[in-house]
Amino acid sequence: MLANPSYIQKFSYISCSVPDRADYIVDDDSNEDNDDEQSDIVGLALNLAYVSEKHVEGLKLGQGGLAEIVVPKTPKAADKAQ
Repeated sequence: MLANPSYIQKFSYISCSVPDRADYIVDDDSNEDNDDEQSDIVGLALNLAYVSEKHVEGLKLGQGGLAEIVVPKTPKAADKAQ
């Protein structure tokens, strides 16, 4: 979807392959350290439809973009053996 220039424009998406892409991204806060997150969120949101629910259940989006990603804990190999 993000290979289509029409969608790139509609989603205001700037690919991570664009040099100095943060210089082209304008968001609604004064924090210049999180400008990349605007485009990262677009890519993530568009791909969520293809990710299983168990892999995204700990994903928390908030102000500032990717506020927190909680990776579900998997049992250790030693725990499985018991």
